[in-house]
Amino acid sequence: MLVFLLMLTLLWRVPANGTFFHGLEYEDSYIYTVAGRQMLENAGPESVAPDSPYSISVCEVGSLRACQQWEPFREHLIGYPYVISIFSRVFGYGPSIGSVLNLMASCIAVLFVFLVALLITDDPNVASLAGLVFAITPVFAVYGLETSAEPFSNVCIILVVWLYLRLCDSDQLALRSQIVTWTAYSATLLFSQTVKREDILLAIIMPIMLPFMLQAGYSRRTGRYKVAALVLVTSGLAAILSVKMHLLQTFSNEAELLRRFPVTRQSMATWIRAGGP
Repeated sequence: MLVFLLMLTLLWRVPANGTFFHGLEYEDSYIYTVAGRQMLENAGPESVAPDSPYSISVCEVGSLRACQQWEPFREHLIGYPYVISIFSRVFGYGPSIGSVLNLMASCIAVLFVFLVALLITDDPNVASLAGLVFAITPVFAVYGLETSAEPFSNVCIILVVWLYLRLCDSDQLALRSQIVTWTAYSATLLFSQTVKREDILLAIIMPIMLPFMLQAGYSRRTGRYKVAALVLVTSGLAAILSVKMHLLQTFSNEAELLRRFPVTRQSMATWIRAGGP
């Protein structure tokens, strides 16, 4: 079944003409791949903006070898370009390297959708249907290859969820195995913050869901307290990282745009009558 789901994922995402869909937004379709190339070639601005140290900047005027002006993008973070640079170092750089990476991310995501559903329901049929929905839903397939951070963020999120469920269901595991699971959970969650800033919501949602998860998976009170402490420590680390990353400052551009073009009922009605974007 897993092989079948992988084949479906590839069938719906690999373009027949060999031309990948890079996305509808020029900014996202361009800067992540270029930032990955800059990291690969050790090119970039001499200094980073102090209010957004984890954001990326790309050459606006000139070339990578002799750039005259760098353009910062505070709302775009370094996690996805960094993975592109590592991927390019192994397989070589190309304009579609981001799409190829996201294709692999989609394959990994469908596997973990299957595993998460199997862990929750313990029913292979339900897990297969969950993977099938992810594999063949058109919006996941079309936008699953664009060179933006969302497709790669998807695989980070589903991996965090799987590790979280494993940690909450580790009542019978040895302490060493629990620590390994918690370490993987923490590392993945913290790294996901450098891919998409919205992934900080994982650090908020996981502790809220913890009482329900532990009640379903744990029989010993001491084990519940231990897992709760580990999850809270991870969320605390995520909060510290968000402060170091100045995540609130990265929303400044969107806040200014919202002030200039406020969302009102009239504008929403006009948007709906026009058929959306």
